[in-house]
Amino acid sequence: MVYGALHRQQNIPVAIKILSGTRARQARSIEAFRNEVRSVAGLSHPNIIMVLAHGEVTRRASKMSDGELVMGSPYLAMELATGGSLAQITQPLPWQDIKHVLLILLDSLAHAHARGVVHRDLKPGNVLICVNDDVRPGLKLSDFGIATALDWLTDTGKIDRVSGTLHYMAPEHLLAHWRDLGPWTDLYTLGCMAYRMASGRLPFQGKDGGNLMRAQVSQQPPPLESQLPLPAGFDAWVAKLMAKDTRQRFQRAADAAWSLIALGSINDDTPSVLKDIQASGSTGHNSAELNTLHFSRTTPRLEPVGQHLAQDGGGIIIRQGGAPVPSTWERPIPPSPPMQLVGAGLGLYGLRSIPFVGRQRERDSIWQALRAVHLNSAAELLLVEGAAGVGKTRLVEWVCERGHELGAISVLKVADQREGPTAALRFMVARHLGATDLERYEVKKRVERFLGTQDANQVQPLTEFICPATPLERRDARGWAPLETADQRYAAIRAFLIKTTRERPALLWIDDVHGKNDALGLALYLMRHRQTNAIPVLIVATVRDDILTDNPVAAARIDAVMKLRGTARLQVGPLSVREHAELVQTLLGMEETLIAQVVERTMGNALFAVNLVGDWVERGLLEVGPSGFEIREGANIGLPQEVRIEWGTRINKLLEEMPPDAHEYLEAAAALGLDVDLTDWRRVCPRHPTRHAEEIRRELVERLMVQRLARPMKSGWSFVNAMVRECVEQRAIEAGRHKTHHSRCASLLRIRQRNGERHLAGRLGKHLVVIGEWDEAIDSLLRGIDEMQRVEGQRAALSLLATCHDAMEAANLAESDERWGKLWITRAGMLRQLLRFHQALRWSNKALQTARRFGWRQVMPESLREQGLALIGMKQPADAAQYLEELEGWAAEEQRVDLLAHAHRALGVIAAQHNPARANLLFDRALNEYDLVDDEVGIANTWCDMVKHLHLPEEDKERLLRQALQIFQRQQRPRNTAFCWNHLAECARQRGDLKSAEEGYIRAIQLGDLTGDDVSVEQLNLSLVHLRRGLFLDANRWAEAARATLERAGRKNLLAGAHAALMACVAVSGEWAAWKHHLQALESLLRKTKFVNPDLAWTLQLAGNLALRNNEAGRALQAYRLARIQLEKLGEDEKLAEVLARIKRLVDP
Repeated sequence: MVYGALHRQQNIPVAIKILSGTRARQARSIEAFRNEVRSVAGLSHPNIIMVLAHGEVTRRASKMSDGELVMGSPYLAMELATGGSLAQITQPLPWQDIKHVLLILLDSLAHAHARGVVHRDLKPGNVLICVNDDVRPGLKLSDFGIATALDWLTDTGKIDRVSGTLHYMAPEHLLAHWRDLGPWTDLYTLGCMAYRMASGRLPFQGKDGGNLMRAQVSQQPPPLESQLPLPAGFDAWVAKLMAKDTRQRFQRAADAAWSLIALGSINDDTPSVLKDIQASGSTGHNSAELNTLHFSRTTPRLEPVGQHLAQDGGGIIIRQGGAPVPSTWERPIPPSPPMQLVGAGLGLYGLRSIPFVGRQRERDSIWQALRAVHLNSAAELLLVEGAAGVGKTRLVEWVCERGHELGAISVLKVADQREGPTAALRFMVARHLGATDLERYEVKKRVERFLGTQDANQVQPLTEFICPATPLERRDARGWAPLETADQRYAAIRAFLIKTTRERPALLWIDDVHGKNDALGLALYLMRHRQTNAIPVLIVATVRDDILTDNPVAAARIDAVMKLRGTARLQVGPLSVREHAELVQTLLGMEETLIAQVVERTMGNALFAVNLVGDWVERGLLEVGPSGFEIREGANIGLPQEVRIEWGTRINKLLEEMPPDAHEYLEAAAALGLDVDLTDWRRVCPRHPTRHAEEIRRELVERLMVQRLARPMKSGWSFVNAMVRECVEQRAIEAGRHKTHHSRCASLLRIRQRNGERHLAGRLGKHLVVIGEWDEAIDSLLRGIDEMQRVEGQRAALSLLATCHDAMEAANLAESDERWGKLWITRAGMLRQLLRFHQALRWSNKALQTARRFGWRQVMPESLREQGLALIGMKQPADAAQYLEELEGWAAEEQRVDLLAHAHRALGVIAAQHNPARANLLFDRALNEYDLVDDEVGIANTWCDMVKHLHLPEEDKERLLRQALQIFQRQQRPRNTAFCWNHLAECARQRGDLKSAEEGYIRAIQLGDLTGDDVSVEQLNLSLVHLRRGLFLDANRWAEAARATLERAGRKNLLAGAHAALMACVAVSGEWAAWKHHLQALESLLRKTKFVNPDLAWTLQLAGNLALRNNEAGRALQAYRLARIQLEKLGEDEKLAEVLARIKRLVDP
């Protein structure tokens, strides 16, 4: 039973599915149901329904419903789809609709299958339609075997009975052969759906009960006939899906999708049936780009694939084998679920898949190794090394999932060590064959089925490896031979790998290889025999740097393997600031200040960030604020318990047999921070003159290095990650020594400040907070925020701002204290520079109103300025001018030349839109005023505004930018420096110097990575450079990265440019579904924004040219017409004439 409901906290409608019946309430059924929910909750795909919560009906709920809801019945809450399902469409569909639905379902299934989830109940009624008024419009695949999960297993683990819809059930499902279930099971069901969509009738229409079951198991459906045109080969494609033998079907959703696309297009003017439904909603036509099955930009067009196709019966083309390995793993980045859905599903956070961000180099390295294996048919080994928590396992897991989605690889994972040294490999093979927990004679049957032979010479070794014979079985068996040596076992596995890699290469994943000696032995065997026994298998082994220190035997064996040909190492370090911030943002969608705090606290360690946020969710510490999730007031955000235990144990081991002084010295180091300068450390350590302090510290550092808890740096050493440091800090708190340590650190920093050292205010403020010296702490923190903004960027400074806010609250600062206003206005400026204009306006307005109320003379002008700048960012120049003119009057009255300069510069930006002469005058006044107060940064910023907003000659632009660049570099302003590099690259691109342009954009992007700033503009510009050079794969990579960021930020003008660039990219590979998606998105954005830009016009013209080169005149015309509109508005008559001529030739050939 499905009920509509309202989520009270998030105020969104949801659907509640309640499974009734006595059987559903049995303990084992509820456990099976929970297991299914856990699996489905880990899926994240635009066309898979989002699970929000699950549980059992309570006594109270049952009573309130007058017994309609039976107590103990399992329920599932999910996003609501109000448009019905595909079951309501009974007539035959035109080809465009069939192909559209099938590709969306194959895309969704590929995502699920790669994560080990088989649907098992696919049917039209489980393909829901979310209309435009729903939270996420589009087709949504739902009910992943949730109901059938209750009917699978008895208490002994055997099949009890099956349930499902007989008209859509695969033979192995109907016969309860659960060991034979896999992706192909869902593909059989999809074949039944495809048959119905094309013909308007079921494959075995009119049959029911036993007759229908027999037909599904052993009969072929009647020939597929349709009243509407279908491409040649579609009936054979459906027949392959519906083959009775699982081995004769497509094995992956990607295989089926690849062959479906290869059928090509047909001329059919039949109107879309799905568009009729769109009158009340959307079926996903507006998001038709595939998110999972996004084949490489350099993959050849699908029609002439040649060697990938073979004749099948009657001259019909059906592809054999697996989908090819694309040249890249890249795909469009799907939009994040709306915050309301994330909030509604917060209780399942621990089950959600961890989003994957960054690691471009590492992903490329593994993917290219995989392609090399495929091309050379020879084994290779890649050792992935790195510290604990940096994301090695998640990296390899992601590659396995991505490769499986694309049908590019078979994934074999060596599980954690089980009983006995060979058990892990044995389990890996048995699981792949569906032969776990079987008697030997049953294992033999599974091996025979897998190998496709009953030849004892081939069957016996693999059977023996999976299930070694008992003494009795050895006596009775004919020709039995034991596997007495490791090489004999490995030879049996080699035979298994040869068969497994017949259709596609394999990725053999050995996680934590240092603890899997037998798997390491297999790797050594395969690499030694890679030339004589060529097998396309990529062995990917992960290892923690610190573990090898304690395991010299494993280290020696790994070194022995790595000396062989075909091996390589891949070092994985912490995420960059920008990547780490992106990861934290995608975990939940938190408020900017909280993101900054998590980034600072976890220091690029992805696992720490995931565990920390998960701990907050589990303890109910998060609540939805106006800008995202925030920490509840007064919440204790200490370390998660499992982190404290793991690292605390290692620290205890480190300090074993060391004198008590070592404990205090380590605590003092942790008080200093993540990086420990040796001189500073010596000064803040407790003084024990009679003891050998230097020797103790030297031994302590040596132990830290040996146990990989620290790494060397130029002036000292650094804790290996923030978790180690926090654990040491916790020890000091428990011992009552932490305030003493921080007091010494504060004293040291005060001395260094008095000696003229800069950029210490933030550090000093944090130490003062710990010891409770609130007034000095707040003043230091406010200065530190300003310093940090300039040197390290906004995100780092936001974290310090949160510390300052907490300190002000802890100090019970009076409401009238002007430091509140300084904090708010600083926050407004930081949010503005992060392009969060609405949030910035909220804080600047709060500061302004409070400044008027209490007469805050310092905060008042800054509030007026920030109000104006935020409104400029929101494209409200008239409102902005009011505040800036008030600032101008205030500054003139107070004779504040610096504030006059700020006002004139901002007013110049506004004037540049409609009155360039006045803008020039205002900018000149600002420059003179900045010069009077010796503000060279103000001068440089004015030059940059002139470059950005005035139509200056190119040589003047470059001159101003290079002058500004020198100032920003001298003043250590990375954000401003990035601006200069980006615009210098723009100048180079305009004059055709593409090499210099690329270098400039990359420098700007690298600076953004360091500061965590948005680099989407630079990414989009770099994609344009690659388009001009004909490097479409690189262009796609940067345009897609820019699109994802711009979409999240709501920057619609530039987003239009990203979609145009992606149109050009997909025109090269002929991915016309993606073309349609980008075209529709672009048209919608241009209608809303009226955006006009020369680069946009050029990109659209290029997209038209590329479409025409692929004989797609209609699509070329679409791009040319948009380019014409741009050029008309730009007044580019010469270029317009060229486009009009092309349009005329296409319309009137």
